[in-house]
Amino acid sequence: NMNVNAMKTYCNFFSQCYIILSMFTLCYIILSMFTQCYIILSMFTQCYIILSMFTQCYIILSMFTQCYIILSMFTQCYIILSMFTQCYIILSMFTQCYIILSMFTLCYIILSMFTLCYIILTMFTQCYIILAMFTQCYIILAMFTQCYIILAMFTQCYILAMFTQCYIILAMFTQCYIILSMFTQGYIIQAMFTQCHIILAMFTQCYIILSMFTQCYIILSMFTQGYIILSMFTQCHIILAMFTQYYVNNTINVYTVLHNIVNVCTMLHNKVND
Repeated sequence: NMNVNAMKTYCNFFSQCYIILSMFTLCYIILSMFTQCYIILSMFTQCYIILSMFTQCYIILSMFTQCYIILSMFTQCYIILSMFTQCYIILSMFTQCYIILSMFTLCYIILSMFTLCYIILTMFTQCYIILAMFTQCYIILAMFTQCYIILAMFTQCYILAMFTQCYIILAMFTQCYIILSMFTQGYIIQAMFTQCHIILAMFTQCYIILSMFTQCYIILSMFTQGYIILSMFTQCHIILAMFTQYYVNNTINVYTVLHNIVNVCTMLHNKVND
């Protein structure tokens, strides 16, 4: 009986040890499972950490991408600004060309005005030369008129001298007649001298008539010369009127050309402004 009890006691002891060992084994298994869970959880944690790192790298890469996009936008803005700068430079060049063209146009207008003034001065110079020529012709005509008047005066003096000589001869005959009458007192001689006196009176009347005709001829010549001078002045007036009409036509043509030039400059200015 003691052996059986001892066996029972040993069996109970071993059973309890086995149970305790089983419990420890179970605890170990559970602990191992928890350990494996912890390890798995740690692995998931590391994966999460690695994923977080990749996420941060992606965020950083996204930030660099945004910086690149912003830099590209600034680059495009710089390119657009450069294009506007080039357009401004080209516009400035066209503006300078327009200013230079306006200056040349102004110089051309001023040159046209000086040319017009030169043409007008040339026309007035030609008119002055023509007037001087007509003045010289008038002076020469006046000199010939004076020469003609002086010649007429000398002619009258010559005719008067001839009649004076006739009068002197008549006076001599008269003195002879008086002397002869005193000495002779003849009727026949007196009758002859009476006829001579009648002839002398006729010659005197002829001289008076000839003098009147001479004066009429001189007056008629003076009127003829006045008519010729008036005709010359009329021709000068006609020539001056022709030059005036030519000047007016040229002035109208020049002003028409200047008006067309001003219109072209205005059109160019409007096109440049547009």
